[in-house]
Amino acid sequence: MLTAGGSVRIGNVFHQTAVGTDRNVMVYTVTRNGLVFDSDLSPASRSEPRPVHYLWLVFSGTVSIDGRTSEGPTAWVMPESAFIGARGLRSHRLISSGASFHAMELHVRDDAILESCVAPEPIHLSELTWRRALELSQALLQPAHDSSPPLSVRPLLESLCLDGQLDPTHLTAIDRRPSTVQATFWKQASLAYRNEGPRSRIKLLSLLTARGLGQRTVERAIAALFSDYLLPRDSWQDMIGYMRLSLASLLLSSPEFDVATIARTVGFSHANALTNAYRRAGLPSPREIRAAHELRARGSNAG
Repeated sequence: MLTAGGSVRIGNVFHQTAVGTDRNVMVYTVTRNGLVFDSDLSPASRSEPRPVHYLWLVFSGTVSIDGRTSEGPTAWVMPESAFIGARGLRSHRLISSGASFHAMELHVRDDAILESCVAPEPIHLSELTWRRALELSQALLQPAHDSSPPLSVRPLLESLCLDGQLDPTHLTAIDRRPSTVQATFWKQASLAYRNEGPRSRIKLLSLLTARGLGQRTVERAIAALFSDYLLPRDSWQDMIGYMRLSLASLLLSSPEFDVATIARTVGFSHANALTNAYRRAGLPSPREIRAAHELRARGSNAG
């Protein structure tokens, strides 16, 4: 499994993410405290809807999907296309708590998975599945070393098959080895993000071509990696931009930080640059996002 991730601590809040990829499966895991996620205030993918469903596993914290709230541990299944498109075009809205939160997503490329699940529904998983999911999530969040044992999503998928949530045929494409160029790219991308977080501006294409690899060969390999491994954006720079705005939306939920501090934290030179990035993404301004968080917080306290 190819892995990458990073963490940021600012003031009293902490946010750590990691992603692991096998062929036809992507696993994304996150742990944080003091930050609120709201899909309506976060950037959406510009890619076309694909036959992908994802399983949202909440180990701790509270999650609300379309107004239905559940306490972790729980799980939900929904089509990834539910979150495709600009703000206002999503068919589902997901909100997670600002308290201690630990969750992961499992993206599987297959349109047949729970085809009848028109709206997201909570599902029950066996103790074995929960244990394997939690173990994989914790392993992904640990800094990778060359001596680290290889990670595999196969045990978790096998448990999901036993639970009746996945078809065993999905296991045939798992654990195939990536190309040398793909593996090299992913390793360098991981190091760049771990060392510099969302501020990373490393030119990975230049780095790989400097190693004697042809530019067209590298471009084709990277394009295949983003397609085959279900990565959310079309390029490394696009993915970094997406992660910057996602992290900024989380930090805006905390009144502890001003917009200028948040902009610098996620890699923008000043607050206006962050505001312009939100506008290009079709999202409200940082100040409007903060106001929306404050309004919802007052509503929660009143209830």
